[in-house]
Amino acid sequence: MQRVSTVRVVPGPSPDVVDGVLALADECVGHGLGLIVQARVSDPRCMSPDVTPVDLDPGLIVDLAQRVSGSTVFAGLREAESRAVLRLLKPNVYVETSHLDTPDALPRLVAEWGSARILFGTHAPLFPPLVAAWRVRAANARLAL
Repeated sequence: MQRVSTVRVVPGPSPDVVDGVLALADECVGHGLGLIVQARVSDPRCMSPDVTPVDLDPGLIVDLAQRVSGSTVFAGLREAESRAVLRLLKPNVYVETSHLDTPDALPRLVAEWGSARILFGTHAPLFPPLVAAWRVRAANARLAL
């Protein structure tokens, strides 16, 4: 396990969301921090009452992934969004698995893209821990076949 200092941003409903995240990404790079862009939250009740969580548009996610300069994790992506980000082939951009939308999404992504840019556990999983652990074991079992 590697410990990395990061900043997590949950973009709000703003026309300047891309510019704001890019500015934050540049600031993070300047201070040796990683950036986690949370595309959606699993449970808005765990957010600060001062934050209005919104889902990022998939097109914005891809646009951000194309433009970031430092190590950035896109969290809360569904399978199609993860594929679009991974397709960019940027070595400093990663996707996180907490919101994959089908049980087979993780093994399919790993089979197609490998595991180097796919992260698990950067956010509270969408599923209870036992279910999340089962999904990892199931994915490993399928990859071993």
